[in-house]
Amino acid sequence: LPVLPATPRFPADGYPDCRESFQQVTDPIGRVTQINACLSSLTQYFENVMNGFARSMIDHQGAISRMYTDQVAGNTSFSPESQQRFYRAMMAEHAASNPDGANYADFRAAKERYERDRAYLQDRYCMNTGACGGYPVPPGVGKVQ
Repeated sequence: LPVLPATPRFPADGYPDCRESFQQVTDPIGRVTQINACLSSLTQYFENVMNGFARSMIDHQGAISRMYTDQVAGNTSFSPESQQRFYRAMMAEHAASNPDGANYADFRAAKERYERDRAYLQDRYCMNTGACGGYPVPPGVGKVQ
């Protein structure tokens, strides 16, 4: 029987740790610029790393399904028992590689962190610009038109 290809793993490194970097900036415009830079870094991380991982998992699921269909199912050189064993292993891998499966655990944790950081930074942007309802315009910042 063929061997199932390795499951993609979510990369542990690369998350933009810039959430609080604006705190070190005293200039009001500089703070907003730093917040925007961090939001941009988070967006790039989401698009490249997180979406890239999701695409690799979809590709992986397609590859193992094609492997079963093209190489195992109905192949008389494999016993029905070994074909069933491969099928069960493939289906277990599919289940683990679904968005709520075990292979997505690190992705889910990174997504929760991303969403928390993004919401926090958007709130800090509002606070530092006065551009959103509920926050007064801070001293040193012109009214947003």
